[in-house]
Amino acid sequence: MGKNTKLLAGATLTLNKPSSPNPISNYQQPERLTPSSWFARKFPNCSAFGSPFLEAEYQMPNGLTRITPISLNTDFFAAILGGSSRLNHKVIFYVPEEMFLFFDPRTQQFRETTKEKLKLLLSQLLLQCAQEMPQNIDILNLFVDFRADHVLDKIIKKAKTALAANESFFKSSPYPREPRKHEKLATLFSKTVLEPCPTAILTVNQCYQSFSLFCFSKGVETINRHDFNGVMKSAIRREFKLGLRHDLRLKPQAPQAKGWKGLRQCEGKAFVENEGDLGGSAVAVLENQS
Repeated sequence: MGKNTKLLAGATLTLNKPSSPNPISNYQQPERLTPSSWFARKFPNCSAFGSPFLEAEYQMPNGLTRITPISLNTDFFAAILGGSSRLNHKVIFYVPEEMFLFFDPRTQQFRETTKEKLKLLLSQLLLQCAQEMPQNIDILNLFVDFRADHVLDKIIKKAKTALAANESFFKSSPYPREPRKHEKLATLFSKTVLEPCPTAILTVNQCYQSFSLFCFSKGVETINRHDFNGVMKSAIRREFKLGLRHDLRLKPQAPQAKGWKGLRQCEGKAFVENEGDLGGSAVAVLENQS
């Protein structure tokens, strides 16, 4: 319940939703505009999650009915964040990476968004609702209490469950995910720093050292080593049609190493000193980049 709410004697608690058409008669009672009916009409696809608000109704001495939204239904508002098919808007919580993604109709891809942006969206909807209410509606909770951070955080937490999607989502979705920052840099790195050479060997360690400096030159924090293999493996396969091997030897008696056969770093672009793929004091020099 909103902290500014004080129930008056005789108040009736109601769950207002848009009335359904009468299947027998064409007559339909004029609909009252309340916060619940406003949101329910705006987001009909969320009706399965219940009434948007618990509302208190009481009669004023002048005979008018006063309505106050006293409690917000977090299930309904979490469903709102999922979007609307008629508006071509969709949001998911991608569990493998614990982040929210939204569908961008301009690029036809799912792009990363933040919980702060989603909280702002909810806050603006509540504000819009308050502005469009008639005079018999108490809007204090809409304007203040329900827009408080702790309330919006509860909705975001509920949305992580309601909108959860795993890796199988993009296997069945016709729309791909937008390449992430390091995926884009890995593609650029492959195109500008690497080149084919039939006799060359590029180890994963050498590639990671050079890519880390490449990221630094772009003002981007480097990717962690665990995620690097998958990102760079995909970028090199796309650019050079080469797969990652596990049986490479830099010297006849050296231990086997992971890397790519037939690939090297372009001279003048990047150089990592050959340390037998042991990391060590590898040295890298990058061309100045704007």
